[in-house]
Amino acid sequence: MTVYFFAFLYIYLTVIILFFNVKLNKNAIYLAGLMFAYSIFGIMHNLMFDGDSPFLLAIFRGNSMPLIYLIGPLLYFYVRGTVKDNFRFYKTDYLHFLPAIFAFICVLPYIFTSFDYKLEIAKIIIERPSDSNLDKEFWIFPQYKHFFIRPVITSIYAIYCLFLTFQFYKQPDQNKVPNSQRRIVVRWLFILTILTSFIFIFYIPLSLYLFKNVSFGSNNIVFEWLDHIVGYSFCVIPLVVLVSPQILYGVPTLKTREHTLIGRDPLEISSDIFEEDPFYKVSKKIIEHLKTQKPFLDPEFNMEMLSEQIHVPKHHLYYCFGNIIKVKFATIRNRLRVEHAKSLLMEGKSQNIKLEGIGFESGFNSRSHFFATFKEETGMTPSEFLERKGI
Repeated sequence: MTVYFFAFLYIYLTVIILFFNVKLNKNAIYLAGLMFAYSIFGIMHNLMFDGDSPFLLAIFRGNSMPLIYLIGPLLYFYVRGTVKDNFRFYKTDYLHFLPAIFAFICVLPYIFTSFDYKLEIAKIIIERPSDSNLDKEFWIFPQYKHFFIRPVITSIYAIYCLFLTFQFYKQPDQNKVPNSQRRIVVRWLFILTILTSFIFIFYIPLSLYLFKNVSFGSNNIVFEWLDHIVGYSFCVIPLVVLVSPQILYGVPTLKTREHTLIGRDPLEISSDIFEEDPFYKVSKKIIEHLKTQKPFLDPEFNMEMLSEQIHVPKHHLYYCFGNIIKVKFATIRNRLRVEHAKSLLMEGKSQNIKLEGIGFESGFNSRSHFFATFKEETGMTPSEFLERKGI
């Protein structure tokens, strides 16, 4: 059941990544595809070697094989796009789909066999995985041989992606990427590529053992260790994504340089801003938009709306708030709303409308939220503020 839980967690992350990035961060589409392919891989592996449902195995076996071949190419496209910060797809990239196309051709006869046949083969395989070679309904290679071909191909992709990540890590400063930003990129890509390498490199001897092509001795300790490495690596990847919101929204790596500091207003920029941070212009654009257009007056205003309004990808906004402005988006939104409410109170608006009306006009969606936030920011309630100012 653990494998199924993490497989569905992969699917959940696929939906989240696509929902928040399909319009704003195209490179994350590769990551979403990778997550989905991983989920199918986990389900298929568990059904093949640890499952007890011939019905599910009959559905997934063979039919899912071409998709699992895409794990390597999708990983490569994502890593390449992340270190280069682009979504460009070259004509030669179509060549990376050849293994999946080849797998689809191999599985065609099986796809068109009757479900009764698939169910019968599934029952045999659940009893003895090594009897997978009894299935003759595959062109060119029998199905069980793909258990060795797939991890070899994917391991090559994973090792090369690890090399790309190491190259990015060792690049000199001409990229002009801030250290904090580089750490996010490098840490995530190293984790992803190393764990993928572990999964598929160790999956090769694991498959050999399960299909009775190799023996690890009578105590099976080596097999258990290999199984643990593959299983834990499979489970760690989605957990890392869950605890790293930057991954869900992409990791920016822009390479431009400027030397001007943004203002020192505590509402805008932290005093320890990186002087050469390539995102200071984006941060300035954020602050300017918030102050001039006042989108925070809309009670529904959120990060996605800000992203669409100023045409800046959401993952870049997260970086700006976290590393340059150094104030959370929600905190700045509340501060601006409180400042607007204070202006309305100073203008005497409270003589015409109730205090909660002041809150609604300032973007708060409830009286309690307005009063609590106002006191948190000013140290006094709106009524105490009016008394203090003699209004």
